Amino acid sequence: MLYALLAALLFGVSIPLSKSLLGSWHEVPLAGTIYVSSGLALFGARPFIRAGEPLRREHLGWLAGIVLFGARLGGTCSLFGLRLTTGYAAALLINLEAVFTTAIAVALFRERLSLREWTAIALLVAGASVVSWGSSADATAPRPLLGALLVAFACLCWGFDNNFSRKIASCDPLQIVGVKGIVAGALLLGGGAAAGVYPPADFELLATAAGVGL
Repeated sequence: MLYALLAALLFGVSIPLSKSLLGSWHEVPLAGTIYVSSGLALFGARPFIRAGEPLRREHLGWLAGIVLFGARLGGTCSLFGLRLTTGYAAALLINLEAVFTTAIAVALFRERLSLREWTAIALLVAGASVVSWGSSADATAPRPLLGALLVAFACLCWGFDNNFSRKIASCDPLQIVGVKGIVAGALLLGGGAAAGVYPPADFELLATAAGVGL
């Protein structure tokens, strides 16, 4: 439980930090820098921290889904959404990740929920609806409803990511996240370069983005 709470805290901190970076970055190279820095750092830590079995050939399908949904789609859409809506709205809407994770687990992987758990999901959906409606009147956000939809779509992608990750949870988490970050980050940076958008030539901004990723 402590690790889950710490992960939630770190993920929550990453939202306003990413929002602050969007003034100087395009979304695609920012997402690429965040993911490739996390992948390199965590993969590099593997010689010092060992946990779980190494990835094998039969895990590659799940890993490909993690890269596609968790990083390429989810990571990029969340940043596009962050630019269009307010930071507080995006941070609260991130709770939809739990809703989509649960819905996918029930629909595709035959997991079962208790009445208490269904009630919690309903409250999360109601809260997200209120946040989306309330943010629509915020004049500081250029297109808050579209931003909210993009953040919600990112949460859907992360829901698939979480369920796919669960299928290979016995494997080394540093290897999973390392491969995910390096592959997805390289694809995003390459796609951004092909479209003519690059990370800014500013060490402080690059270091901040790398810190968010780590």
